[in-house]
Amino acid sequence: MPLIDFKRQDKSSNKKLIYCSFGTLFNKNVEAYLTVLNGVSQLSEESNGDTRIKLLMSTGNESYDKIQEIVKSSSSSFKKKLISSILIMSRVPQLDVLKRASLFITHAGQNSTSESIRYGVPIIFVPMGAEQPAVAYRVAVVLGRGIRLDAATLSPSQVKEAVSKVFANSFYADRSCLYSQLSKKYNGPVEGARLIVKHLEESLKKKIS
Repeated sequence: MPLIDFKRQDKSSNKKLIYCSFGTLFNKNVEAYLTVLNGVSQLSEESNGDTRIKLLMSTGNESYDKIQEIVKSSSSSFKKKLISSILIMSRVPQLDVLKRASLFITHAGQNSTSESIRYGVPIIFVPMGAEQPAVAYRVAVVLGRGIRLDAATLSPSQVKEAVSKVFANSFYADRSCLYSQLSKKYNGPVEGARLIVKHLEESLKKKIS
């Protein structure tokens, strides 16, 4: 059985899988997850059947438990919406999901960003700290692979508008495809290791001579 029914579709497809994860160190921001959840839910309501959107959220154990409690106390109509279009899990096999995803909402961690580049998935960045603002700027603004949002002022309407913009403009998918091809052409870790070994060997030769 596949992880999820939706597979990556061509640009004309009306099936869209949105994957949201804030990694393992920044996944305790429950408010950010709920904001994304509400923003995507609003978009699903306004799609009028033209676009079938599914949201898969990977939250980590602590946030998962808190979100489940919030969902339990929510209205029955909201629960019905969750069942039909949103799947919340504590963890997922991220690489398998990215192979199927049409959009990745992430904190801009280096690992997650590199994986999304590898699989050609457009990104909505919500940087929360560490190197993330710099990564988000580089990939979204310089490379044109996505959109940056401010975690401190994040709102459902901002999420909805950003998702709509990515899906409505093929520019993001085209740029993501381009950098995916470049990523697969050059084996960064192997080439990096080769250069380090070469540098060490040359330094050793100089010391010996």
